[in-house]
Amino acid sequence: LLAHACYRASDRTLAMEKATYFLDEMKEKGKRHSIMLLFRHSFFIGFRIEYRTYNALIAAFGKHGDVKMTFQLADEMTEVGFIPNEDSYA
Repeated sequence: LLAHACYRASDRTLAMEKATYFLDEMKEKGKRHSIMLLFRHSFFIGFRIEYRTYNALIAAFGKHGDVKMTFQLADEMTEVGFIPNEDSYA
């Protein structure tokens, strides 16, 4: 919902600031979670961004003109194993 809110925002600057912050926080949370599990000798369950969150962030960055980040997210999406669908390309 936060990524979708960034897409719907009318203030481009604020939307891109919040979307970037949101993306960075999710990635940092994933790193901390993965490291914590490895140190506990637990089985590895990495935190990862969900399919629809990628699509919402791609839409938000695309709508507000950050084409570079849009394509970076699409590349990252495929690198983690998600296959882009019609929502990703729309």
